[in-house]
Amino acid sequence: MATTRTKGHPIAALAAPRTWKGGISDAIRGLQNGYIKLGGAGGGEEGFLFPHGWEFPGHQHIFYNALKNALTRRPGWKDVERAFRALSRFMSKKGLRYRFCEMSLKSKPAIYVLFLSWTGGCFTWKWEKLEVFLTQLKVVVFSWVLHWDPRVFASGENDDGLISNVTEALKFPCLIWWIEFCLAKGRALGREARWQEGCKCHEDILKDMPAWKREAEQITVDDNGNAFCIWRGCRAVENALGHIVVAITNIAEAGSPELTEW
Repeated sequence: MATTRTKGHPIAALAAPRTWKGGISDAIRGLQNGYIKLGGAGGGEEGFLFPHGWEFPGHQHIFYNALKNALTRRPGWKDVERAFRALSRFMSKKGLRYRFCEMSLKSKPAIYVLFLSWTGGCFTWKWEKLEVFLTQLKVVVFSWVLHWDPRVFASGENDDGLISNVTEALKFPCLIWWIEFCLAKGRALGREARWQEGCKCHEDILKDMPAWKREAEQITVDDNGNAFCIWRGCRAVENALGHIVVAITNIAEAGSPELTEW
């Protein structure tokens, strides 16, 4: 099934003739400020509620803010976050990565390539970026701990204390456990966020699609790729019938085989 950018397609206007450009949040403001009135003589103002009134607005912020609050309240989290930020800062500096690869990983070509091709970004709480960062960090961290030698860097490269901070981070107790734990919870949140943004019509298309791609490529109604699916993100019915409890349970019980083994 093809996908295309189809915001503003006539089919969406027919299904929701009074939908405001800002979506449900903007429509609610319109009600509050008197720009939209229900039950008027025309009787058509209710149109903006269908189907966009069935959205769960702000779910990405709710889920990931909950993850941040849960993690930052755990004992010892400040040290964990300091380690994550040091490692992400190092990986953001291509020159330092190249020096490390040349001096310590020359005989390990597979690991060498992993470090130089890093695309995990930096440590951040924003939506799915934490999941991307931890996924790539998990791949390289074992080799990083095993082959790290701060002596290969010149003294001037540690002026801001980055090399010392990385050394300390790689010695952090249970670092690999923390990466796996946060990744398991982040993936569970990502799956739930993707489901909330989807629709029953196109489950297979939205599954595991990253956020930026969902923004760029809107879901289509038919095989010709000429219509925007107006049911995308309208999950209020499922949530009202108990899915919220299911989502919370799935996130709470999220784990991984590695955590079980450790």
